[in-house]
Amino acid sequence: MRATHRTPLAPIRKPRLPRGCVVVGLGPLLWLAAGPLHSGPADAFPPRLYDQTLAGTCWVVVGEGESPRTGTGWLVDQSRRLVVTNQHVVGDAKAAVVLFPLFHQGQPVTGRVFYTRNRPHMIHALLLDSDERRDLAI
Repeated sequence: MRATHRTPLAPIRKPRLPRGCVVVGLGPLLWLAAGPLHSGPADAFPPRLYDQTLAGTCWVVVGEGESPRTGTGWLVDQSRRLVVTNQHVVGDAKAAVVLFPLFHQGQPVTGRVFYTRNRPHMIHALLLDSDERRDLAI
């Protein structure tokens, strides 16, 4: 998805993966980056991993009314304003609303109501492409 509230970008070429390339979801990658779970000292776990990745995650909302579809996404290319989410979240929609975390006194704001009432922070995005078989959308 690409935010529509900023200046237009040059045309985006549809990326093609090399033959034999495997697409891996974000969950396993973060799990591998965090390392094994253990009961060792607290300073042995990389505490900044959460802080470093949080700003690049987002909440994706499709539709309005009583039952919008929602899911998560992550920023894959900041300069091109590209977000990856799941195809089952966006479905056949042509657009979505993307909300990145906001912080208050260094802590992320977690209340849904805060985000839904603060419309200036909502980014209106267009669906560029999706793959139902891989359950991915950009």
